[in-house]
Amino acid sequence: MSRDAFQEALRLESGSAKKKNLAEAELYRLQAGPERRRELVFARREVFFASEVDEFQVDSAVDILRDLAAESEDPITIYLNSPGGDIFDGLLLFDYIAELREERGIEFTTRVKGLAASMASVLAQAGDHRTISANSWYMVHEPSTITWGKAGDIKREAKLLEDMHKQLCAIIAARSNLTVAEVIRKSTDKDWWVPAPAAVDFGFFDELA
Repeated sequence: MSRDAFQEALRLESGSAKKKNLAEAELYRLQAGPERRRELVFARREVFFASEVDEFQVDSAVDILRDLAAESEDPITIYLNSPGGDIFDGLLLFDYIAELREERGIEFTTRVKGLAASMASVLAQAGDHRTISANSWYMVHEPSTITWGKAGDIKREAKLLEDMHKQLCAIIAARSNLTVAEVIRKSTDKDWWVPAPAAVDFGFFDELA
């Protein structure tokens, strides 16, 4: 075997071993119990939010972030893969991240892997640095609800939804290349689906990663 062929064989073997080790590490993480998963969260300072935005999930995320902040002021990474959910629960988490940034000086990175839709599209903006993977999607739309009552009640509810839409679009537009009015227009009366490269071009994310 020539020297070049020998070196190529070593390279391929090394790459195969590396992939195997990564696969085994991921399998171990998935099979590990709650205590081991908690150890990994604290070791890597990474929080995975792969669910709907609701009271239980947000409370769990806040508890983890509180404990991480109490341990140190090192940066925290939040991974997002979420279809969205409750606005008020989402805003609680968004504001808590902002509070930790302002009061403790903690830097946050949000990484979208898969989907950030509806309320999760707002949570993606909570990071000081925001990334989205190449095959992920970003989706913005108007808030929705189920209501009943008299005509006046329904009109007031509709006005509340309009106000919420403006508030959320203002958060999304704040660091983008679009105005609030443009985000509102693009996400009114329809789901506005944005593929990852376009989401970066619009300024919703800092880079593909």
